[in-house]
Amino acid sequence: YCRMNSPFPMLLGHRDYVQLRFAGRIPGGGMVILLKSTTHQARPPTDSAVRAETQLGCYLLQPTRTGTRVFMGSQGNQKQSVHPPQWVMTRILQSGPPKWLAGLEAKAGSLSESQR
Repeated sequence: YCRMNSPFPMLLGHRDYVQLRFAGRIPGGGMVILLKSTTHQARPPTDSAVRAETQLGCYLLQPTRTGTRVFMGSQGNQKQSVHPPQWVMTRILQSGPPKWLAGLEAKAGSLSESQR
């Protein structure tokens, strides 16, 4: 389950997702994460967020000499009938992925610590 709160809820409502996620290692020490929407009785739709759909999502993480290269791709339906102005979408895209990556980095760090 993932919820994304909109910085402009009057223009673009909050979204939530229920997804199956598959992760695997790839040659060279990288990782691939694939996502697809599903339903689950523990996470029914709510009135506080629009249930968006991920038809196919992918994260590819590859180690480099200076850190990690990340490729993100997604195709889905945001269930938005009125399209917000481009500046709203730009603001969301500038803040959303960095927050997600920070959370991923924190989780990876905690996993590394537990494996020592």
